[in-house]
Amino acid sequence: MWVIGLDGGGSKTACAIIDERLRVLGWGLSGPASPTFIPRPQARAHARQAVREARARCPRPRQAIAAACFTHASGALLPPLPGVEWQPAAEGVPASRWTLPGGTGVVLIAGTGSTAWAYREGKVVYGAGGAGFPLGDEGGAADIGMRAIQAIYRAEDGRAPATTLTGLLLARLGITRAHDLVRLYHFERCLQRHQLARLAPLVTRAAAEGDAVARRILHHTTAELAQAVGAAARGAALERPYTVAMIGGLAHAGPVLLRPLRQALRRWAPGARLRPARLTNVFSVALVALAGAGVEVGPAHARRLAANVRAAGLQGWPLPEDIMEADN
Repeated sequence: MWVIGLDGGGSKTACAIIDERLRVLGWGLSGPASPTFIPRPQARAHARQAVREARARCPRPRQAIAAACFTHASGALLPPLPGVEWQPAAEGVPASRWTLPGGTGVVLIAGTGSTAWAYREGKVVYGAGGAGFPLGDEGGAADIGMRAIQAIYRAEDGRAPATTLTGLLLARLGITRAHDLVRLYHFERCLQRHQLARLAPLVTRAAAEGDAVARRILHHTTAELAQAVGAAARGAALERPYTVAMIGGLAHAGPVLLRPLRQALRRWAPGARLRPARLTNVFSVALVALAGAGVEVGPAHARRLAANVRAAGLQGWPLPEDIMEADN
């Protein structure tokens, strides 16, 4: 039995195909699939490209897909599958099932944007954040990217200290000076939400190498994420201590972000116990699809799938560098 999971987010679309033995059969990656932020034809093409790439990697003889599940992307954008209807899954549901003890705690979604959802016995009871960039989504990757380009612009005209981010971002964006950002952002519209988010790995790299400006950006990021967790926990009146299951691309940024996040949680969300999810969202969604096909799925299945993902060399996939190279 083969099932398919698709996670269509604000920066990328990832697809994974697994079987009932929890083997990873195929995976594919493309650009963003959020029609809220990019044209629908482009979002549709990205969703279908990711599925096509995943199916092409599957071994032969190939089986029919028994169940399919997706997050984010509109059902109208998804490729038809013979005899199967795509089923939606709320983004935080897999993490709440397999990471939160008893389904109670907070799911912190930290990807292109950011949201904190408080769960009680598997049901959402309160949310904080998630208004969408630039109105909200503080602490998400797009917010990080925006703060990075602001930092190098201010550094160039002398209002802020020099930073190694300047060289990294100019090379990534293909420009020679920070003042060219005005043209890219205002006139050519080349710095949209998902494109800003793809700059976040450069910030974490610079911070890991000791750049003070990059570290200040991540300090702001972790404070925003921790405040969202604290607000969600208070709104749901969660008892302390409680687990925070973190998903999204920033969950795999490593100690340079997770260490200050734990410190920020102690200040803004007392009693929070951070636990990054074992699986990236696309593999969690594939598990939801497996459950939809009639297989009883629990935390042990998530652990086994995580082991198989590691064995396939896909731990943390899609990695930030993968997303940076995904189609625009």
